[in-house]
Amino acid sequence: MVYIRLIQILVFLSIFATSYQISSASELDLNLDTAIEIADANNFELKYYKKELESKDFLKTQYASAYLPQVDMTLIYPFVGRSSQISFTQILYDFGKLNKRVESGGYAIKAFEYTIASKRDEIINRISENFYEILKLENSINKTLKDIETNKDILKKNEAFMEAGRVSTIDVTDANIDLSESELEYIELQGELLKYEEDLFNLIGIEKPKKVKYESSLKYTRLNLNEDQVLEARSFNDNEVKSIEMAILSQKALISAYKRDFLPTLIAGGAYRFEGKGVAEEDKDNDFIVGLGLRWQLFAGGKTMGQIREAKARIQALDAKLAFQKRQIKSTIKYGLIDLDTAYYKIDVYKKSLNSAKLNYDFVKTKFESGESSRVDLKEAERLLEEQNSNYENAIYSYLIKIARFEKVVGVKINEKN
Repeated sequence: MVYIRLIQILVFLSIFATSYQISSASELDLNLDTAIEIADANNFELKYYKKELESKDFLKTQYASAYLPQVDMTLIYPFVGRSSQISFTQILYDFGKLNKRVESGGYAIKAFEYTIASKRDEIINRISENFYEILKLENSINKTLKDIETNKDILKKNEAFMEAGRVSTIDVTDANIDLSESELEYIELQGELLKYEEDLFNLIGIEKPKKVKYESSLKYTRLNLNEDQVLEARSFNDNEVKSIEMAILSQKALISAYKRDFLPTLIAGGAYRFEGKGVAEEDKDNDFIVGLGLRWQLFAGGKTMGQIREAKARIQALDAKLAFQKRQIKSTIKYGLIDLDTAYYKIDVYKKSLNSAKLNYDFVKTKFESGESSRVDLKEAERLLEEQNSNYENAIYSYLIKIARFEKVVGVKINEKN
């Protein structure tokens, strides 16, 4: 037992040390798998649910403890008669009252385990979305920086042309406005990035390091999913559905236990009674008493019937919730499949635009090297290429976000073949 406890302490210290190193690091290379791994150990909401699960497990233990002998001590001062005693009772047969309560507690624990699993899926889904949104924003920021650089060159060119009398002040004003809009867009994107990073590290459960490098692969594949197969997988694996079903079984077990409360309980009992003042001579040698008995609830003010009605009402509410949950499955899966296909086809469109931008850049670069195009023309071609590359990569990240959302809808992890 000591050895097991020592192992638990060492494991805790190892996790704590790892968490501390991560949270105290000034730089962090972060990919999606690492973010999820850190969240499993540090997310505060998951920690709360796990402790709640422990408390429910202890509640089940409380019910089960009634199977053991119950020892009580009664002391009254001064000792008069046989009022002061140490007594014990042991349940011999209770028509399954306690057993049904323990069974109900087991179902409740199982329901909560599925709730935790569902909550973890939700947290992982949010982490995935935030992670890819951050990558999209970083792409957009890089594109905007290129816009700012290009617009500065255009402004300089227009100012030089205005001094030479080749353009009017309107062209300079337009260039100034374009530059200001690019700078404003850059500021807004930086603000959005900070928000997503704050939410991401709140979900992970650690402080955001000073510098974070987000790593991700652009590999993807089209998911060819059959709607009927997805529905079957969802109905079998959905944690929320399982949680509701376990909660219903828990309430049914409770009803069975409450109904058994109208039946007696067969007990064995005994006591050592202290001899006090005023004990009759014929009773002075009867310090011990042992025997069998029946404990029967005759009247409890309608408490048991109220408990039964409450449990039945909860079952009706859970049945309605379960029916609603199952009804939503088909529609959400259909919407998810449509979103996946739409996001996938967008990637192809942006890929064609990227290829066109590359050809344009190569063409302008060749003309620039031969002296037929200006440096500003080359910058504009670079800006267009950066924009189309950003759109292409962001389309992939949007598709990966759709996959993450669809995994939450389906309730299972979709294995991708890269």
